[in-house]
Amino acid sequence: MPAPPLHAARVHAAALRNEPTALAAVQLFADIYAAWIGNLALLYRPQGGLYVAGGMAIRLGAWVEGARFLQIACDKGRMAELVHNTPVYLVTNPGLGLSGAMRIATS
Repeated sequence: MPAPPLHAARVHAAALRNEPTALAAVQLFADIYAAWIGNLALLYRPQGGLYVAGGMAIRLGAWVEGARFLQIACDKGRMAELVHNTPVYLVTNPGLGLSGAMRIATS
């Protein structure tokens, strides 16, 4: 009988305790996320910077704010400098979506 799937919060907690398998899983996820952020920077070319928001980004803050994250995001071959020159900001307000919805609703 296969083992039941682990909840993401449990894997993340295990990674924070430096459990090797969980740490590798979260690092792999953060690496893929970083590559996607680099793709978005190339796709949209945001002049004011790229704002990474949401609960997942906040919880992965240690991985998102690390040098490895930006290195992987910028690993775009001859287009690397374009990504490197795009500021990336981590939005840490967990109520951002709700406050934006409330602003729209009350306008």
